[in-house]
Amino acid sequence: MGKYDVPASVEYVINVTKQEKLAAFFAYSLGSALFFIGAIENPSLNDKVEVMIALGPAVSMANLKNYFRFLAYFIKPYQVNSDL
Repeated sequence: MGKYDVPASVEYVINVTKQEKLAAFFAYSLGSALFFIGAIENPSLNDKVEVMIALGPAVSMANLKNYFRFLAYFIKPYQVNSDL
């Protein structure tokens, strides 16, 4: 779904609205993960979306076994996207 459906949906909206790129892509939970997969599989998708807002992304640091788990406590959620 992330590899084919998300890029196709973005391309469809761009074609219908006749815009150069999407102003924003909002996603919740699984949709967030699918967008990340789509952006990895299709790097051109990054150029077609101005900003991606992931609400409740389906990720967790709970079972992570390396040092990144300890760094998670020092990052506040609003600091991750501070460049927006």
